[in-house]
Amino acid sequence: KTDVQSLMKEGAERADIAASIFQAVVNQTISGLACGRRIVGNVAFLGGPLYFLPELRKRFSETLRLLPGQTISPENSHLFVALGAALLGKKNDVVSISELDRRSAVYSLPLSMDGVPGLPPLFRDGEERREFGERHRRSGTPRKEIASASGPAYLGIDVGSTTTKAVLTDGDGRILFSDYRMQGGSEPLRTVSEMLKELYSRMPESLFIKSSCVTGYGEKLIQTAFGVDMGEIETVAHTRAAGKIDPDVEFIIDIGGQDMKCLKTEKGTIRQIFLNEACSSGCGSFLQNFAESLGMDMDEFVSCAERSRSPVDLGTRCTVFMNSKVRQAQKEGSSIEDISAGLVYSVVRNALYKVLKIKSADEIGDHIVVQGGTF
Repeated sequence: KTDVQSLMKEGAERADIAASIFQAVVNQTISGLACGRRIVGNVAFLGGPLYFLPELRKRFSETLRLLPGQTISPENSHLFVALGAALLGKKNDVVSISELDRRSAVYSLPLSMDGVPGLPPLFRDGEERREFGERHRRSGTPRKEIASASGPAYLGIDVGSTTTKAVLTDGDGRILFSDYRMQGGSEPLRTVSEMLKELYSRMPESLFIKSSCVTGYGEKLIQTAFGVDMGEIETVAHTRAAGKIDPDVEFIIDIGGQDMKCLKTEKGTIRQIFLNEACSSGCGSFLQNFAESLGMDMDEFVSCAERSRSPVDLGTRCTVFMNSKVRQAQKEGSSIEDISAGLVYSVVRNALYKVLKIKSADEIGDHIVVQGGTF
């Protein structure tokens, strides 16, 4: 998904991306499931994706070099699993109502996930929660009304995986204007254009943009389209911003919509970079998708997590397995609050143990700056 977002922001054709996605599914299936074994003989295409997507069947047939007579696409192939369950059900003995009640009583008891007890709540009490909020509000960047500003200003644009951000500062680093927008599909040009129109509509005649810089997935596209003065890689932009907040910063953790990166720095210089690999289960879009599946926005999701008294341990596995864990927790009676808090724990553990691969929090230093929409 991260690669697709990057390609869309670079202007790749949607049809080419769609074909590449089908081929990627085929390659992953053959290499991951066949594990090097040759797939020979007749092949049956079962399941919803292969039933509803003829192009996916075509890509499998061409990649495996199957002849027309070697593939089988049953009429109800998307229903075969349910059909198998029904056939298995024919072998089961009749269950009485009293036995059904007994089984129901057993399975309705609160169960722990894989026998693992709940995690500690995010905050011990309301006082600790208030102290946390006050401590982090102190690290804000100074602002100034754009209407009263004059002279040179400096524009920064970040075209991220799921959002686009723009900030205008004066010579003293005070924020005069900021804009943060979710973007759908491959529309970074339209999003940035709307942001710039909004910015210019607010700028007084005495204020002018002396220099501009763009970073992120759509860096080259935006720089070319809007004549932005320079483009910079994200890691350098992260380091410069973190140094403004804390000149002694030793470690930077950024969790975006589709990716996660950690930077070890020393005196403003990047010494080591850690990036998440294929898994993005600890990133913002995963949490947002989960919240939306429950009919909540992110503010409601955060409130739920803060109210949890016994967060569920969901581990740090990839998105597919994480979703399975969430469904399992729901079936076992875990509350939305405990599941939400469990996902928050998973984000932190994913960053520390999967990306950084650290054994102790002491390894990342005393001056830590966290960035990104997820935080």
